[in-house]
Amino acid sequence: MEDEPLIALDLEQIVAEAGFVAVSTFTTRQNAKIWLTAHSPDVALIDIFLEDGRCSDVALALKERGVPFIVCSASAKRDAEDIFRTGVWLSKPFLPREVIGALREVRHMKNDGRPHAL
Repeated sequence: MEDEPLIALDLEQIVAEAGFVAVSTFTTRQNAKIWLTAHSPDVALIDIFLEDGRCSDVALALKERGVPFIVCSASAKRDAEDIFRTGVWLSKPFLPREVIGALREVRHMKNDGRPHAL
């Protein structure tokens, strides 16, 4: 979920190059919530704020489903709500290798945040 088009395009390309076969991008939390009613991603990259507000409810829905997520934000982690601090933090601006590293990290996580064997 990213509301800045150039960042969203970069993330889509990086995620595809990391081996994910389907990438869905949302610029609003409302559209993300609608999509989540019928789908469950393997991993999510979320920004704290989208066009229609703070994404706390989306982060909570992901956590409740056991979907690991990466928070891509220009905000400081220490200033974020608790729900966002449960995700892997990726500060903007970021390099493609940092995104790939975060994706590798969350691929091996369960809802409790501990690594598990594949």
